[in-house]
Amino acid sequence: MRERVRELDLASTSVGAMEEWPQSFRTAVDLALASAFPTVVLWGPELIQIYNDAYRRIMGAKHPRGLGRPTREIWPEVWHINGPIYERVLAGETISLENARYPLERGSEVEDVYLTISFSPLRDDDGAIAGVFLTMLETTSGVLAEEMQQRLLGELRVERRRLEEVFRQAPTFLAILRGSDHVFHLANDAYYQVVGHRNVVGRRVIDALPEVVAQGFVSILDGVLATGAPFVGRELPIMLERTPGAELEQRYLDFVYQPLTEADGTRVGIVAHGSDVTDQVLARRELEEANVQLELRATELRASEQRLRDVFNQAPIAIAVMAGPEHVFTIASPRYVDTPGGGRALIGRSVREAFPELVGQGFIEAMDRVYETGEPYFASERLVRLDRDHDGVTEDYFFNVGYQPLRDASGG
Repeated sequence: MRERVRELDLASTSVGAMEEWPQSFRTAVDLALASAFPTVVLWGPELIQIYNDAYRRIMGAKHPRGLGRPTREIWPEVWHINGPIYERVLAGETISLENARYPLERGSEVEDVYLTISFSPLRDDDGAIAGVFLTMLETTSGVLAEEMQQRLLGELRVERRRLEEVFRQAPTFLAILRGSDHVFHLANDAYYQVVGHRNVVGRRVIDALPEVVAQGFVSILDGVLATGAPFVGRELPIMLERTPGAELEQRYLDFVYQPLTEADGTRVGIVAHGSDVTDQVLARRELEEANVQLELRATELRASEQRLRDVFNQAPIAIAVMAGPEHVFTIASPRYVDTPGGGRALIGRSVREAFPELVGQGFIEAMDRVYETGEPYFASERLVRLDRDHDGVTEDYFFNVGYQPLRDASGG
């Protein structure tokens, strides 16, 4: 993906050519391309999108056409969702959505995709918000599994005669425990996978899964059977011996203990129903940690930029930074703005635009050579003719002049 990004022709877009990108934009793109999670950088007024390999799965058939294009052009079907969010983020707000439904057209038809997304504002080198940083995790399978779980629980309550069929078809784990000793009556394949394929049917929980006793799960079963109140666990940690003789392994479960009743209302057992959400929990924690690290790096970058600006503002000599072959001013110290600038506007203008009187005096040619060769240039008491009063009349001044090449992180 890095190669594709380098090959993009973005000069005609609001992003501009890669060599003109601000450092903050480059840093955001580098973080996105290095991330293991689907990540997108939206930059400029058009919100041009640059994304990583993980995001290609979400793009579907829209990749690679969507790389380097405005996000509204690529995802018009969800602009009614994203448009207002981008407005808030560009105003400085950080927004997160959990299991948000997006009707995406990433193939031959529209499909409902569920995403957990973090939207964060991106700032340019001047501290102004210039884009949006998105990290996301597709949770479609988890959301659909939870919906299926609720549907199956409803069937268990009203159609107990179909229990065996439900067991065979259930993609989530299911087990039926009977009696006050909680003896396993039935368990499906998904349940066996969770507990390590141990023989549990016909055995009490305390015998089949002895490691869960001290963790309080048997006490929970006792409470559900005694009161009739279901117990719902969300991302509940559990330690299991999934391999004989091995150390206990931590898993995370979403599950329900639902009382099982006879026709007269007598409680005779418990239905255990749920999903192993370990991968989802660990992935979300990694995503949260990645967001924390991103914010730390962004804070460090802003502090570094501020220190640089403080140095420039307090420098006793005239200093300026110019970018690109046209030598466009990006930073200028107050001393430089006043001398030799004479108070004229500099930032965002090329040397030729800001100092037209320098044309033909050899200074712009010297800058060109420094930019092309990487060799610095120094001259002492050099005659410079400047129109500092902006009246069209140049006056003679003498300056010690130095031009030093500025290299990017790659040395270019």
